[in-house]
Amino acid sequence: MTQAVRNLLDQAQTLSEEERLELATELVARLGVRDPGWDAAWSEELQQRLVDVRAGRVRLVEWAEVRQAVNKRLQQR
Repeated sequence: MTQAVRNLLDQAQTLSEEERLELATELVARLGVRDPGWDAAWSEELQQRLVDVRAGRVRLVEWAEVRQAVNKRLQQR
C-alpha cells in the first residue's frame, strides 16, 4: 500500500459512517470494471438465499444486532 493510499484511508476514518459508505460506493462505481459473470453469479446467490429464507433454513438477524456484534469484535482487537 502506498503512502498516498494510507493517507487517504486515514482521512476517510475521520468521516462519518454514512460519508465513508458514500465514498466507498463512489470509488467502486468509478472503477468501471465489471466482471461479466458477476451479475449472474450474484443473481443466483440471491435466489438461493431467498429460497433458504422462505424454507426457514436460515435465521435472519436485524441490522442493529449485526452492527453491535461487529463493533464488539472490532473493540476486542
